[in-house]
Amino acid sequence: MRAWRVIGASVVGTAHQRTNTPCQDAHCFRTGDDWLALAIADGASSASLSQEGAQLATQEAVNFIAAWLLNRFPVVRSDFIELLSETIKNVHLSILNLAEQKQQRVNQFATTISCAVVTETHVAVAQIGDGTIVCQDASGELLQVLRPERGEYANETRFITSADALSSAQIRVFKRQIVSLAALTDGLIRLACVLPDFQPFSNFFLPLFDFARSQKDNDKSIVSLQDFLSSDTVCSRTDDDKTLVLAVRC
Repeated sequence: MRAWRVIGASVVGTAHQRTNTPCQDAHCFRTGDDWLALAIADGASSASLSQEGAQLATQEAVNFIAAWLLNRFPVVRSDFIELLSETIKNVHLSILNLAEQKQQRVNQFATTISCAVVTETHVAVAQIGDGTIVCQDASGELLQVLRPERGEYANETRFITSADALSSAQIRVFKRQIVSLAALTDGLIRLACVLPDFQPFSNFFLPLFDFARSQKDNDKSIVSLQDFLSSDTVCSRTDDDKTLVLAVRC
């Protein structure tokens, strides 16, 4: 299979700019010869240290997946479920440890987490919260492998710091050859998905996949992605922080 090209950006929303609040989104990714691992996170706006929680969550998720793949490469569905279950447990424990080290309440680090591992034969995803991940398979079909998950009540979001985080994690495994992938936080949902069912909007995703595939200079492509996320076109639809990670086979 062709190698992965990955571009990612997290930008502060206009609502946070007005209050001088830092970006509470984060992302991380890594590639190998035959795999891709990525994670995105959206820190809770009500939590004072959520940007630290989001950064730690994405880094720990990707580091854990990468280390696992070096020793126990998944082959069948149960392998992927075990890998992502352990990933979520590790991220949860890492945030608990950070809160203890800083002598802070763990809910001050509240964040969502969405992560994915892609091999030549499978895509597997895990989530606590309200992000989404959309893939394009070798036939060109768009596949929403993760959709926003809400809590019991309207506008309620689950966080990995919650007491029921491990039991409420959404894990899905698909046996597909994936050629493109987009992971995005809640700030972009209304632009990227058709409500109320959150179906992927092809006119949003397909041009972005073409953009990622056409890029040659990684630094310039990140700046272009940041400019897009900060543009009037996007910010007129959402004032939230925004994260977008694009991965394409080239």
